[in-house]
Amino acid sequence: MLARAPASDASHCLIMLDIDYFKGINDTRGHVMGYRVIQALAEMVRECVSDPDYSPARYGGDEFAILLPNSTIESSLRLAETVRQRVKAMTIRDRRTKNVVQTITISAGVAAIRRGDDAASLIGRADAALYKSKHAGRDCVSCE
Repeated sequence: MLARAPASDASHCLIMLDIDYFKGINDTRGHVMGYRVIQALAEMVRECVSDPDYSPARYGGDEFAILLPNSTIESSLRLAETVRQRVKAMTIRDRRTKNVVQTITISAGVAAIRRGDDAASLIGRADAALYKSKHAGRDCVSCE
């Protein structure tokens, strides 16, 4: 993505997101449940990303990235917010009682490429925005 110049009215953007309090899910519900949550989040992200030029990927652990070539910061923020709202509707239910035992939320950070950026600097700014969301109370989207 960085090797190509963006269209004149666009930019290249990156969304970084991760599952809030994921360690707690693994610790209380087990690693199998944690893996199911990651799988469900991956599917949700794929469903939300309708542009065939965009590339969602698992970045590591419970963190995901979405590459958005020829996007705008506004449309990237909207996509991140859509993913956040859809994920918030996900729940973990007790198999026996079907009662909701936990909801899932994500925090996200969005960054647009700047002159002189390389992959590391773009990722660093998106990650800094993600941590801004974490420090703001989680379950939100921030921009850097």
